[in-house]
Amino acid sequence: MDTKRDLLKSIIDDHRAELYGVMSEYGATNLRVFGSVARREFGADSDVDFIVDVNNPPHGRLFARAGLNEKFSRILGKRVDIVLGDDDFVSKIDASQVVAI
Repeated sequence: MDTKRDLLKSIIDDHRAELYGVMSEYGATNLRVFGSVARREFGADSDVDFIVDVNNPPHGRLFARAGLNEKFSRILGKRVDIVLGDDDFVSKIDASQVVAI
């Protein structure tokens, strides 16, 4: 049994519909994961790092990021960090370590 693969499945796959539902509330698309989850180097205490694209969010980018962060955290029961796809930080992430979900 691959515990890390099982944890990834429980973190992402089991909640995919809920995550995409929240994304639609905020005008977010193109959900990707990076960091320890994408590398399968995470543990039970790891946070989950996401990149999303947000186009014309109904209440602004800051509200979208905060709302996605809070709701994703609640759904997954884990700390979550949201990075918007057009943030400068994204260019510093190794593209081979980003997984579309």
